[in-house]
Amino acid sequence: RVSVYSLLASSTLPAVVNTVRLILSFQKDLSAGLVGHMTIRAPVTTKIICQRFADISGAGSTKAMLPLDPTVGTYGTHTCQLQNTLTMHFRQTQLVQAGSYVLNVVVLNPGIRSSRDYWAVELLSGGGADAPQTTSNGTASNAAPDDWVKAQPTLRIQVEGFGVSTAFRGPTIEAVANLAHRILECRSFVFMSLPLCCLT
Repeated sequence: RVSVYSLLASSTLPAVVNTVRLILSFQKDLSAGLVGHMTIRAPVTTKIICQRFADISGAGSTKAMLPLDPTVGTYGTHTCQLQNTLTMHFRQTQLVQAGSYVLNVVVLNPGIRSSRDYWAVELLSGGGADAPQTTSNGTASNAAPDDWVKAQPTLRIQVEGFGVSTAFRGPTIEAVANLAHRILECRSFVFMSLPLCCLT
């Protein structure tokens, strides 16, 4: 039902602020309450700047954006429980329409590349009629607002990261004038080294 089409970074340099563009696609409508939360999980060495997250789907049209609840999260529509996670909170009374969504996640790149350079998108069930929660004895119950903190994802999609490295530096090429000067020096040295019999 869900696909991650691309993970595009504005910079792969270490220790810089980087805007990661994530494109998600829902292949069919998801009924209200089926999805309660969605977590984006970056590599553990990456720090997400939570307050700068933005849904830019439809060039800023609210009708094209994910139906997020602005009253649940620490930053309104979302929460950053760990330094490398960002969890969006969905409205439980509104369906998620089929289509593509573009999300901007601003991060601070790590100083070195992570040994496990993977990103993940996790869907957590909601408290709607189509996604009932169960207690330890198997009976249905209404989910508490903060149940997502310890909930296990119902779906997890993992994609390769973009990598963090310094810019490529090739061998240093000397200026043409310096090369010509060195060639003249070499010729002068050879000429001075020749015996007199070779010069006459």
